[in-house]
Amino acid sequence: MEIIRKNLFESETLQIGLFEVRPVSDACGDVERQDRNIVVLPFSGVFSKHDAPGRHVIGTPSHAVFVAADTPYRIGSAIVRSRCGLARIWRLKRSIHAAMARPWHRTGCCPPRP
Repeated sequence: MEIIRKNLFESETLQIGLFEVRPVSDACGDVERQDRNIVVLPFSGVFSKHDAPGRHVIGTPSHAVFVAADTPYRIGSAIVRSRCGLARIWRLKRSIHAAMARPWHRTGCCPPRP
């Protein structure tokens, strides 16, 4: 398979890009690891991520696929050409904790779950 990656925007905490897979064979891609958390948003085609033998996630244009940082995976073989948007998120955990610590969250607007 042929993989094309293109960066569109980058800041201190976020990188947005495009990702395209073109089918060349039916083999999975090489094992990859990302240094940041990524959310994959398929625009067209099918995106498949294989975490281990028998464990995979399929994303279509109505799905979002999360790729955790420092976790090995393979991109599945593309049956049709797939185009996806990517959001690479730095400090995701820190951002969530900061949002949850805001006063409006603790005062009942969003009550904590049991």
